[in-house]
Amino acid sequence: MLTKETVGKRKGCISYSFNQRIDVPTEFVLYEQWESEEDLHAHIEYLKVLLGPAKLGGFLPETLINMFESGRPYYYSVVE
Repeated sequence: MLTKETVGKRKGCISYSFNQRIDVPTEFVLYEQWESEEDLHAHIEYLKVLLGPAKLGGFLPETLINMFESGRPYYYSVVE
């Protein structure tokens, strides 16, 4: 199960927020912050193993993430 606790413990995960749209309760947005692109891609590969390959009618959408289609990713360091 993907939860804040399980994903948040993954190497390089700075922030993880799963959000449900109020006016369309079947629509969700996941916001994540990762220390590096390598950490993000390792997480995506983990999801593919955990959930299986994307397929029509399956759990994962054909496009797992659209950040490369809709914007430029930025990576941050935590300031304590």
